[in-house]
Amino acid sequence: MNRELLLQQLLDATYEKGSISLYDYIAGKWPDDNELFKSAKSFGDQLVTEKLAHFTDEQRTILAISNFGRYWILMGGYPAFLKDNEHKLKEHHPHLHNGNHDHDIENNHLKEDLRVARLRFTKYRIITYWWSFAFSIISFFLSVISLYLILSRT
Repeated sequence: MNRELLLQQLLDATYEKGSISLYDYIAGKWPDDNELFKSAKSFGDQLVTEKLAHFTDEQRTILAISNFGRYWILMGGYPAFLKDNEHKLKEHHPHLHNGNHDHDIENNHLKEDLRVARLRFTKYRIITYWWSFAFSIISFFLSVISLYLILSRT
């Protein structure tokens, strides 16, 4: 069975009933599928990881829908959630979906150039920090000497 379809059915069942026993639901819905029963925990864990549901017991077998899960049920279910996350993934990581090899090489050169520039500017910042620190110490001692001279006159 398709994993996304099964996750959609689990999400629908938790939405309809509020909470379900994960193993009882899978055993009741697909009684002859032992592989599906063995991987039931991973299905529940995936829904919890994606914050669409949460476990309500210590044994982590009772699955309850979260408010985020309710939102996605109303927006079209698990496929809509995946589609929206795929869009966000493309925005944040365009190189994962880009098959253009020349573009990847160009990006690597750009990243290397940026790394070199960052190192150079970091070196300059460290040098200027120590110069400014030295000037601050010198000015502090000059002000202390100045105060001593003023107070020693009187």
